[in-house]
Amino acid sequence: MKSLSFVIFCILFLGFNFAVNAQLCGKYETALIITDEENKPIEDVVVKIIPLLKENGLSNSKFVRDKENPSRFSITFNEGYQVRGDYRINIFAKGFLTAEMQIRFPHCQRQKFEFKLIKTLSQTSSQRMSLIGTVFDAEGSAIKDAKIVATDPEGNKYQQTTNGDGIYSLLLPLGYYKIEASAKSFCPTIFTKYKIVDSTYGKMNLDFVLEVASSQIPCNAENK
Repeated sequence: MKSLSFVIFCILFLGFNFAVNAQLCGKYETALIITDEENKPIEDVVVKIIPLLKENGLSNSKFVRDKENPSRFSITFNEGYQVRGDYRINIFAKGFLTAEMQIRFPHCQRQKFEFKLIKTLSQTSSQRMSLIGTVFDAEGSAIKDAKIVATDPEGNKYQQTTNGDGIYSLLLPLGYYKIEASAKSFCPTIFTKYKIVDSTYGKMNLDFVLEVASSQIPCNAENK
């Protein structure tokens, strides 16, 4: 009798936890804000999701364009549905360079990425390279919502924030940049003269490690 009561208790307890989690999470989404360099919507945008492993799959899910905000594309998941593995997102639009980013869909976490597509005006101006990386703390944990800012010698800034896995992606013209990574409660790290080159791999990688800010030891941005 006691065993039966214990089983019933466990079932009720697990059911209660599932109901609470469902209320806390509900539907969650990943959103993309896609514009040109003047923050204007782009027509005929195509977003493709490519699994990096064959066993990964999204059950034919896709990003849908918002009717009221044509710059916004989103993919929505229901509570309990977890997308596993890493994916590459490619964004195509006629007259623009293709944008690419590797992401993961964290369960029950909303995330948003902003993309500014670059027009293909000439062979010279179309030479761009994807800079991809991860921001970690000193313990090796990924830092969410860290800000990455790349500044060229003319003062033009390109920026992005990290997703739930600490990953960021920037599409940059070739040349030299000052690149800074910063996050709340952490000391920033700066690369003062980082060169973006025409990599044979089609992308470049730059990771950051941020130290926790302390009231006893003032932050001095680490220059590299």
